[in-house]
Order: sequence, then C-alpha cells, then structure tokens
Amino acid sequence: MNISISITLSEVLTQARKRLYYKGKAMKEGDAIQLATTLQASQDEDDVLTPFAQSAAERMCDLINKTASVNYSFGTGTFSFSITAPANFDENQSPLIKGSIFKFMVNRVIGEWLSDVAPNIAKTYFELSMESERDIVTRMAKRKKPTS
Repeated sequence: MNISISITLSEVLTQARKRLYYKGKAMKEGDAIQLATTLQASQDEDDVLTPFAQSAAERMCDLINKTASVNYSFGTGTFSFSITAPANFDENQSPLIKGSIFKFMVNRVIGEWLSDVAPNIAKTYFELSMESERDIVTRMAKRKKPTS
C-alpha cells in the first residue's frame, strides 16, 4: 500500500513563526521582554528556518524507514513522502500520520530556532517532536483486523 504525503515548506514555517510569535507575546507580559523579542521569528529568518525544516523531514524519513519503505523529495517548496506500507496497513491512519509529521516538523523547527536564541526553552519543543515521533511509530504499526 502506498501512502503519499505532501507538506509545504510555507505551511511549516508559517505555523512555526505563529507559535513563536504567541510564545513571545505571552512572555512580554512578564519580566522577559528582551527574551520575548528574541524568540519571535519573522520571514526575514526563513533562510535560517528552512534548513531546520529540511533536517526535520530527513529525520522523519529515518524514523519511517524503521517500519516501512519511504522515498522523500523536496522541490518547489514541498516536502513529499511516498511511503510503502504493508498490504494490511490501516489506511485510516494516513491522515493522522500526516498530521503527526507536520507537528513533528513544526516543533523541530521551533526547537532548533530556540536552541540558537533561547536554549533553556528549546527542550519543550524537542520533547513535543519526540511525542510526534512516538505517535508516528505507533500509527505505522496499525494493521487492519482480519474479516473472517
């Protein structure tokens, strides 16, 4: 069974910037105004954020390759994953896997960005990305129940 998943770079970066903005905005209400401003990434930082997203996609391929075959490409701003799963794979898991890959990539981009600008906060986002990894492994292992 083939599973095709496409995620655009702009979706990943937009979500990462949005979450960084809200994290920074929340911190501005306390004593950490300087840190809050440092957290926030704009489109000006896309040249820094893009390699983080590419690295996250490559890491995702390594993870999926443990349970299925995956071909990956990145072109014209789109990450494309073509996964060959076992014939009895539960295809209802496909959209959930896509969602978890997206979450993984966003949290990984945020974690990498924060590693550079606020390392003490980055750990949270790396933990969230690991949570997505575990979810993907679990979902890739789901199989259809025999009907006999």
